[in-house]
Amino acid sequence: MSTLDTNKPTERFDDDMVLFIDLLRGVAAIMVMFGHALDLSTASTFSWDLHQNPPFWCLIRSSIGNGAFWVWCFFIISGMCIHQSIARSVETKTFRWRNYIVGRITRIYPLFLLGLVLAYIAWILPEDWGDIASRNSRPWPQLAASFLSLQIFTTPFPAFETSWSLSCEMVYYAVWPILLLSFRGNGSRAAIFALFGSCLTLIAIAAAWQFSERLSSSAALDGLWTTVFLFPLWAGGAWLGANWRSVRERMTTRLWVASIIICFSAEVLFVIFKFHVYPGWALNIPAWVAAPGLLLFLGGVSRFNLSQKPRWKPACEWLGRFSYPCYILHMQLLLIWHHFLIQWLPKSLSSQPFVYMLCLLLPLLALMAVVGPWMESQIMSWRSQLLKKI
Repeated sequence: MSTLDTNKPTERFDDDMVLFIDLLRGVAAIMVMFGHALDLSTASTFSWDLHQNPPFWCLIRSSIGNGAFWVWCFFIISGMCIHQSIARSVETKTFRWRNYIVGRITRIYPLFLLGLVLAYIAWILPEDWGDIASRNSRPWPQLAASFLSLQIFTTPFPAFETSWSLSCEMVYYAVWPILLLSFRGNGSRAAIFALFGSCLTLIAIAAAWQFSERLSSSAALDGLWTTVFLFPLWAGGAWLGANWRSVRERMTTRLWVASIIICFSAEVLFVIFKFHVYPGWALNIPAWVAAPGLLLFLGGVSRFNLSQKPRWKPACEWLGRFSYPCYILHMQLLLIWHHFLIQWLPKSLSSQPFVYMLCLLLPLLALMAVVGPWMESQIMSWRSQLLKKI
């Protein structure tokens, strides 16, 4: 990575990259929602315990019924965008923590707080959602931690499992400016330091697990493991944000095809781990396999020439506005809708996982398609006015 490092000012993404980021974010959000709807419908028909599902449905839940790969995409995209948003101010020594913190809070919290309200509504409904939203009768520590975006260290509030990744994001938002300032704006060196620092921290956590049985069952340590393990993906995205033009210039067709093969291999590895019910800490290993593939793939997005296709621009921009509301609200809405739908729908339909999945997914997807981009636009308009005042 260091061979690409340069002291030149960070260059902003071109239109091809901006449009593709919006496109990928929207597709990733839809795929995560699809995966959760399929997982919910399958588990409702058979069992939440993966081992108690028929082999075919166990494979379905392990593959297209999970959205891990798409969450990895979110992390890399987030690293790219955050680095781009602060790199120039760090390079010119005009970075201000107050502006940065207000910018992050106003971007994340409005819809996140709405998501928490929906999660509370889903939680009070008398329904057993197994591993997705276990019936915790006193989830107040999780609720308090959620307000501070620390739920990754307590386990998320019931019915808001998707918020674990947002908690990781908030930690990364805090750490990356510190690294970037420490290395005087050099994104490549900061990313390399993040990689080695993550490895050392993971070794320390693994040693702590071996040393103490109590620590091996600690939700805080388990959350720290996940956060640190996935940080290299986010830092890799930041590195790409610093070097994207150099990567693009070096990208060949062979490399780009290889990136797709790497991503596919990582997904296959995750499916194998999930199907054989590997422990949670091991399920993050395929993310490191996918990281170089995703970075190379994003480095070659100019091949799509989206900026030269006028019809694609509004679709990509719409998907960009749709992605965050869809991701942060869909799980709670699925669980609430499931609570009522399972009572109304004839057994002949609700017992068919694919049919029930469509009944769960399509109405909510239509709702989010109408409401999501509108909410995002309203919040971003309010946020823009607030930041201008600052």
